[in-house]
Amino acid sequence: MNWYRDLYVGKTFCKKKKRIMRLVEAGEPVPMLCLILLRRDQERNQLEIIPQPVYEADASDSDLIVGLAFGMREAREIMLELTDTVYRRTGTAHLKRFILSRQDGEERK
Repeated sequence: MNWYRDLYVGKTFCKKKKRIMRLVEAGEPVPMLCLILLRRDQERNQLEIIPQPVYEADASDSDLIVGLAFGMREAREIMLELTDTVYRRTGTAHLKRFILSRQDGEERK
């Protein structure tokens, strides 16, 4: 499982981040957990919001988990925050490019 180095976590799971990550890695269900996901192998999609049980059935080694949220509402809030951050820093809404450049830059160090 690949985790974004600057993982976005909603308010609900903020204090439980490491525990939630361990549960996801172990394939344990977390009620109401939505993953914000970057599929590296798809050109069209920037990010997806996927409920954890759906992700478990469709996981890929190339996926990058960018965020953890309690339900779809919190996931949308995180997506807005992320989009705002990318736009302020780059002047564009190229989320995938921004995330991968930060992730790959960290991995090379």
